[in-house]
Formats: sequence, C-alpha cells, structure tokens
Amino acid sequence: MDKSHLGDLWLIAAARHPILWLAVLKHILSIVFLVACTAIMLKATPSEEILAGIYMAKSASPLVFGTFALLNALALAAMLQPRKSAKVAGPTIAHLRRSRTRRFFSHDVTLMAFQTIETTIQVLQAYRLSLYCVDISIATAYALVISVACLGIPWLFFSTHSFVKTTLVLFFNSFVSFVLTIGFALTRFLPPLLTAHFHDKRTEYSLLWMTRYLSLTRFMFPISAMELVAKSILLASSLVNLRRLVAHVRRTTALRRGSVMSLSGLSMRKTSFVALVQVKRTLRFRRQRAQQVFFVAQQLVGAAILSNVLYIHAVRPRCPHGCALETAPWFQAQCTCRYLVINCKDGHNHEASSLLSTRTWGADLFMLHFVQCPLPNGIDVGTLAPFPSLFGLVLESSHLTNWLFNGSFWPASLLLLESRYSNLSLVPEVFYTLPPRLQVLTLRGNHVRHLPETLVSHWQSVSMLLLSETYLSSVPESFLQLDRLERLDLGSNRFTTIPTAWATALPALTRLEMANNNITEFPTNLLQSKPEMLVDLSNTHIDSVPPSLQADVASRRVLLDGTPYCASTSAAGCASVCATTCSTLQWGDNVCHVGCNEPSACGGDGGDCSALVST
Repeated sequence: MDKSHLGDLWLIAAARHPILWLAVLKHILSIVFLVACTAIMLKATPSEEILAGIYMAKSASPLVFGTFALLNALALAAMLQPRKSAKVAGPTIAHLRRSRTRRFFSHDVTLMAFQTIETTIQVLQAYRLSLYCVDISIATAYALVISVACLGIPWLFFSTHSFVKTTLVLFFNSFVSFVLTIGFALTRFLPPLLTAHFHDKRTEYSLLWMTRYLSLTRFMFPISAMELVAKSILLASSLVNLRRLVAHVRRTTALRRGSVMSLSGLSMRKTSFVALVQVKRTLRFRRQRAQQVFFVAQQLVGAAILSNVLYIHAVRPRCPHGCALETAPWFQAQCTCRYLVINCKDGHNHEASSLLSTRTWGADLFMLHFVQCPLPNGIDVGTLAPFPSLFGLVLESSHLTNWLFNGSFWPASLLLLESRYSNLSLVPEVFYTLPPRLQVLTLRGNHVRHLPETLVSHWQSVSMLLLSETYLSSVPESFLQLDRLERLDLGSNRFTTIPTAWATALPALTRLEMANNNITEFPTNLLQSKPEMLVDLSNTHIDSVPPSLQADVASRRVLLDGTPYCASTSAAGCASVCATTCSTLQWGDNVCHVGCNEPSACGGDGGDCSALVST
C-alpha cells in the first residue's frame, strides 16, 4: 500500500473520535426534535391541526416523525454499544487497491446521486421557507447554507485522496443535511411553539405570533402528502448521511489497525498533513462526464441562490409603512407583506378598503388588521379575493354598525374573523355566510343583546367563539350543538348563572371564560363532568367553593381572583386583580381589552392596547 493511502487512513483514524462524538450529539438532537414534533401533533386539538395546517396530524405525519425518532435512537444505541475488535485480513486491503477508476466511478456516482436528490429537495424547502418566514435573516441563513454546500462540496469529488473525497464529503453532507433538516427548526422554530402549546396558550392570541409561527408550522410540518414525502426524504437523508459517515470512519479505522504498522508515526503524520493542506494539488478534473455535469449543475444552483440572497438584501424594495411583518420570496421584485396593520389614526386617511392593493402589499397577505378606521358598513368582502392566503381579518375600534352580505364570499383560506369594539346591536349578515373552515370568531365589545337560534347552523366549524363585553345574559339552547367548540369566552356580560346543560354538552370544550359576570353560584356539576377544563370566574360574586373542588382553585384550573371567596379567605390559588373589570387571564394576553386598558392600575392591559394609540 502506498504512502498516500496510508496517510488517508491515518487522517481518518485521527478524526474518528471527534466525528463519532458529533454523531452522538446529532442523534440526540434529532431524537429531541422528532419526539417534540410528534408530541405537538398528537396533542394538538382539531382546531390547532387546522390552524397550523398539519397534514394527517393523528396518523401518517406523527407516524413518520416517530419512526425516524426510533431509527435515530436505534442508531445511537448501536454506536454506544462496545464493538469487538476485528482483525483485517489481506484480501480486504487488496479490495482498496483494485481498479481505481472503477472504484472511484462507483463511489462518486453514488454520492452524487444522493446529493443531487437531497439538494433538489433542500432548494425547494428553502424556497418555501422564503414564502413563510418573516424573519428574513433566518431564511437568508438557510439559503446560504445550501449555496455554500453547492459551491464548495463538489470540488472535493475531484481529489485523488480518499480522505478528501470520501470522509470530508460524507462529513459535510451530514453536517448540511442535519443543519437544514433539524438544526434551524430545533433552535429557532420549535421553542416558541412548545412554549405556546404546553405552557401558556395565551401566547397564541397575538396576531404577530400567529403570523410569525403559524406560517412557519406550514414549513416545519407537512401540509400535504407531497410535503410528507419530501420531509421523509430529508429526514432519511440526514440519518443516512450520518450513518454512512460513522460506518466509513469505523471501517477505515479498522483497516488502519491492520495495515499501517510498516510506516513510522512521523512518516504517516507527514503524509497525512500533505494530503490535507495540499488538496488543490490533488485535484484532477479529467474525470467522467457525469462528474463534470454534477459539478457544473451544483455551481449554477449555488450561484443562483447566492445572487438571490444578494438581491434580497441590496435591491429588493421594502414594504411601505403599515406592514408589520413581511417575507422575501425568491426572485420577487415587490413588497410581500404578511401582516398588514391599517391604522387610520396613523396616517391612513383614505378609504380603508381602497388601500388594499396587491401592487402595494403583494398577494401573500396572511393577516389583515384594521385599527380605528371608520368602517360603519364593514368592508367589501370582494376586495379580499386577490389574497388567496389570507388567514385572518380583524376590525378593531371600527365604528361598525352594520355589515350586509353583498353576494361576495369570504376567501376559503380565512380561519380567523374578528370584530373588536364596534357599534353593532345585531349579528351582521356576513357572519351568517362564514368561510367553510373558520376556526376563530370574535364579536367583542358591542351592543348585541340576543343571538338568534339560527346562528348555530352557520357556526358549526367554529372552535373558538369569543363574545365578551356585550350585553348578553344568555345564549340559545341550540348552542349546545356546537360540538367542535373548544374555547368559549362570555366574559364581561350579564350572565347570572352557568346553564346546567353545559355539563353534558359541548364535548370539545376545554376553556370557558365567564369573568366579570354577575354569577353567584359555583358551577359544581360542570367542573365535575369536565375535570380537565379551565374556567375563569374572576370578578364574579361567588363566595363559596365545595371542599372537593378547592384543589382545582389551588391549581388555578378554576380562577376566582377578585371574588368574595378570595377576598374573605386566604385560599391557595387566589391572586389579586388590577381592576374589577379585568381578570388575570385577560391581562397581558396579547389582546386589547377595554376593561384592562382604562384603569390606570392595569398599565394599558400590559401593553396590549398600544395599537390603539397613534404611532
């Protein structure tokens, strides 16, 4: 065996332990990421599945993610298991010395084929990320990783040294696939989702949060069968690249043990150093045509991505004032706003609906928020048609008095519709023709006193119904047919009791908010029949709690802050309130409540009402 081969073997052996420890770390992080994603999907409620756009969240998608978590765990266990030393015989060494052209051709074609498939999917994923990610720096970093890999790794295929063209190629491929498939999502995307999902769901009420992270869930999780296949290929590539690297390092180290005894340590180090630092001298470009085509294709892809990154940061126009969050899709020469805030007290003096133009804001609008705009008759629903990705529409402090149905239908993509603080006295007509998959419906802060029985047939898709700060004292019995309702907010109304029928109805209900009402009786039957439900009864007139349910107050599954019960006892689980019109659940929940804004002790609802002040 010549010195160059022995030098390659020595280099691989020297890198063995760092590579294996990095492989262990990658497997652990992959398991953490995949288990967390699987848990999110399995624990997601039906409404969360729709809002996040997760494809088959209770079957195929968690099965795929869970399977790859198991495969990583098995691979990790195999790595940590002690290996018996194997004696390497002469024929194995001869295998390394056989027809170099045939060996290199077979090796290169395999690596290039895998890398071409992987790069294609990575580029498509990077393009999708540019559509969804409002943190342009993250989308840029993701694209740059692919660009650097395309521009750099193909050069290594032309080396005549096995360490360079095999070990380094496998190492860099493994690193790139891990960073793109696991690294970005684990460090930048997943933590906020876990916090909102398992710690404080009020985080999800923020329109900024929805725009930022519900967009990203459409990148992190599969939204279709094709996306599930693409995710599977990327996860498989990350795992296979890592396993091939580990297997290569172990196998070659075993060869070294059996074949390098003839050279001195100094000679091996010298040969290895030359192989590593003089890579340029070992490059040979007279190779097979497939290798040259692969090289040119990778260079073109890398250069195209790099030029796009430079264009985005140097040339692409920024969105006008009013766009709170924007994206930077590849090779688009106009603003692409995702969250548009039209505050008519902040310089938007034109007719509000006339400000909606795809030429100004692009067609990828995700969230549209009108603030303090004179819209007594609402907006023409037809003006929303050019925005096929519109997720939410919010009219806040709009002086809305009536909103008639004019024959135009809502965009099918609309999942959130809110009217906050209006002059409505009746449910407007357009709320009888809701989008087919609407999840969040809000009628907060109005003069509505009565809800028609016929509304139920039009609100069957709704999972979060927010009817706080109105003049309601009851809801129709037909509301018991809202089987998908998960959250019901009837706070700051005129209720004196919670209907006993709710205890056996509303099977999906997990959150009931009845704060700031005149309720005097503790809903014992309701809490006994729905032991997992969170109930807010803050600032009501309840003065006693059955002993069997006092533990629920202590654990704050039932909130009684500001009630006579908390005022007269030192019971665990009681907290102070900033005002009798503001519950602790409302304060700082990322939504402006007038009852938490006007009292000075509440500090402007913890900053949630800042949008109502001209900026």
